[in-house]
Amino acid sequence: MAALDNLVVTTALPVIREDLDGSLAALEWIVNGYTLPFACLLLFAAGLGDRFGRRRVFAGGVVVFTLASALAALAGTTGELIAARALQGVGAAVLLPLSLTLITASVPAERRGTAFGIWGAINGLAVAGGPLVGGAVTEHLSWHWIFWLNVPVGLLLLPLIRLRLPGGRGTDAPLDVPGALLATAGLLGVVLGIIRGHEHGWTAPSTLGPLTAGAAVLVLFVLWERRTPAPLLPLDLFRSRTFALVNAASLLMFLGMFGSIFLLTQFLQIIQGHGPQAAGLRMLPWTAMPLLIAPLAGVLTDRIGGRPVVTTGLGLMAAGLAWFALVADPAVGYGAQLPAFVLCGLGMAMFFAPAGAMVMGSVPPERQGVASGVNNSLREVGGALGIALLASVFAARGGYAPPTAFVDGLVPALWWGAAALLTAGLLVFLVPRGGGAAGAAADPAAPLGGTAGTGGPARRLLTAGNDEDIVRAVREADTTGTPLLVLGGGSNLVVSDDGFDGTVVRIASTGVRFDGTRLEVAAGENWSALVDRVVAAGLAGIECLAGIPGSVGATPVQNVGAYGQEVADVLTEVVALDRADGGIVTLPAAECGFAYRHSRFKAEPDRWVVLRVRMELEDAGGLSAPLKYAETARLLGVSPGDRVPIGEARDGVLRLRAGKGMVLDPDDHDTWSAGSFFTNPILDDAALAAFRRRVAERLGPDAAPPLYPAGEGLTKTSAAWLIERAGFGRGHGEGPARISGKHTLALTNRGGARTADLLALAREVRAGVREAFGVTLVNEPVTVGVEL
Repeated sequence: MAALDNLVVTTALPVIREDLDGSLAALEWIVNGYTLPFACLLLFAAGLGDRFGRRRVFAGGVVVFTLASALAALAGTTGELIAARALQGVGAAVLLPLSLTLITASVPAERRGTAFGIWGAINGLAVAGGPLVGGAVTEHLSWHWIFWLNVPVGLLLLPLIRLRLPGGRGTDAPLDVPGALLATAGLLGVVLGIIRGHEHGWTAPSTLGPLTAGAAVLVLFVLWERRTPAPLLPLDLFRSRTFALVNAASLLMFLGMFGSIFLLTQFLQIIQGHGPQAAGLRMLPWTAMPLLIAPLAGVLTDRIGGRPVVTTGLGLMAAGLAWFALVADPAVGYGAQLPAFVLCGLGMAMFFAPAGAMVMGSVPPERQGVASGVNNSLREVGGALGIALLASVFAARGGYAPPTAFVDGLVPALWWGAAALLTAGLLVFLVPRGGGAAGAAADPAAPLGGTAGTGGPARRLLTAGNDEDIVRAVREADTTGTPLLVLGGGSNLVVSDDGFDGTVVRIASTGVRFDGTRLEVAAGENWSALVDRVVAAGLAGIECLAGIPGSVGATPVQNVGAYGQEVADVLTEVVALDRADGGIVTLPAAECGFAYRHSRFKAEPDRWVVLRVRMELEDAGGLSAPLKYAETARLLGVSPGDRVPIGEARDGVLRLRAGKGMVLDPDDHDTWSAGSFFTNPILDDAALAAFRRRVAERLGPDAAPPLYPAGEGLTKTSAAWLIERAGFGRGHGEGPARISGKHTLALTNRGGARTADLLALAREVRAGVREAFGVTLVNEPVTVGVEL
């Protein structure tokens, strides 16, 4: 419903204009009344779902959208219709982002790819069919039924939401209410000023007042976003040149596209005399082309990168609008118009998915959800501005009657639209070659990111999409003597606030190959997604390592382990680049030096770059490996050593991790951490004896610290136990850096924390534990440019 109503009204505008005696400005607001709140509240609505419960807020969005649709259907004036459309936009802003998060929560991991594909196909079909559906319903029923159609769908959805969607309470995730209000007010003022410009003149106080006020409020919005700890629009994302340029291009593309469709649907009906349905059919070569061409554009993007595909697509769209501007005439035939529609359709198909992929590829994986929301919001803002701007150009040069006057206004408006698309193409052309796509893509001054959300940018960031690109980038840095940091080949990072003055290579290689119970995985694959895939295949051995952030290449470096399993248990070989001689070697597990949270790769971080990992898993008939961790067994109602269905083991571990704040949630600052900050200490016999004495002195002779065998003459104890008994409870801290309220091993960024803040807290905790028990904690995350 939300996607369909973006364009469904366009082919009904001439009929609505005649029926309600609407002006050009009223028609603009009928479209923009929906688009503006949709754009401004998209990110805010996602936060509402996290705060108050996603099912509850989604149901509220359906109620608002359904009620607004009924009010729109009953509207008897343009003012009533605009108000109803604005309320529809509020509902749509809730439905779109929460539909994706609810799919994630309600569909098993092994089926989410299919679910997301269905979601994308339905949304694409809705956008493509919007003008046709609107035209057919308007012609055969009335324009009111465009909105009545939503009502039974909404009424049917409400009981289904309660019966089929997972519930859940909200969190204390912060909401940027001032940011949402400032963004909405600022954009409303700018759009109002543009629309009044062609009504009252560009120098009239009624035009300059809203324009000036809107621009000033948008400046306040930016200033607010820079200082608030939980911004609606994370401005640090725009440090990435790729992210900033592609998002600017997205705004301009939607500006040209929406503004042109707004005028062309009216041209086909008012000037050429086609009915609403016929107008929608004639627009199909433009609006439906993405359904046919988008898969091919995706394949092409994988081969040559998004930059040339998106640049070409924007050029084709600009050529299409230019073609129409050249042939526009009241009597022009459809044969002369068709090439313009085809060019625009091809261009749009080459833009949508590749541009989205470039945006996603320009940010760390843990921030891709936020990046997608920003991109969607800016697209909608572009659409609202496009309708206002191109309609203003149209009104300044022409009018609705006679037909020649319409063409006089349409032609310069189309040229403005073409110019916007050409400018967008130029911006994408300026993206670093290969930026945002697999391959050695350079992105200067990109933020390093990290699950704690602290640290400065890199001087130069390369995204390497295969082994060859990884090796080439590393060898280039080694040859030139450039300082090098490899992301995706180690633990979570804690980066200096000054960033990294060198080259960062982000490993983004992909590929998973099963051979019975044997598995070979590229280092850039997402580890948590791999666990889901292995569980879906019914193979046991890593199910208790679910939910650990980061890439596959990081796991042998740290010998990642949790809940009774370690990567070393299943790993057979590691394929790595040896920077000492530039060769690629295959190291069997016995030569990897695995120990507790340690490996040969961690001991020599400047020597090794992991490229691929090979494992040997177990086919236990759909059952897990024997459960070694008592807490996991207790949660699942079995005893240690028992096996359970493998999916239940994975899901149980995820519940345990979520309860400890160890599953990253971008909207919950209590999960913004670098994972477990300290490793569990390993004590030899002498250190263990001294430790027991200190425990007895501090806590009494009956105190029993948790102790576990860790090899001959070695004992492991719990870092979390030490921290809590030293007086550092959950939530400890007064500034923006605090111990998690869920788990004492996680040091969190509650909003606005710097790396210096996290390290100050870590030093306080380490010193307190050392004073209390004589044990020095060791940090687990890799530090870059700083020392604990």
